Amino acid sequence: MSDNDAVLQKLIEALGSNNPRIFESAVELLCDLGPGIVPDLLDALSDCDRAVTIGILAVLAELGPDAGDAIPAVAPLTRSPDEEIAEAARVALARMRGRSTGIAA
Repeated sequence: MSDNDAVLQKLIEALGSNNPRIFESAVELLCDLGPGIVPDLLDALSDCDRAVTIGILAVLAELGPDAGDAIPAVAPLTRSPDEEIAEAARVALARMRGRSTGIAA
């Protein structure tokens, strides 16, 4: 694992933090990396806990249309039995499709 991969992994793990400052910083830093991280986020999405899933969805929502390649992976999450995941997925999908949700991600 390269240093860059290790840093990216730590940032993705930080999305699961209960500390709002850590969470918000992780979202901001991941967004700063741009849409090139979408494949890494999708890889992590397939094997992460609830909090990290919601965090990844927040990053995808912030990336908006630049994260459009993630739509097929996110769409099934709108049917999650966990309402918070389902709502985060709906917000992410709307923003990836270029729609305003009026809801903070």
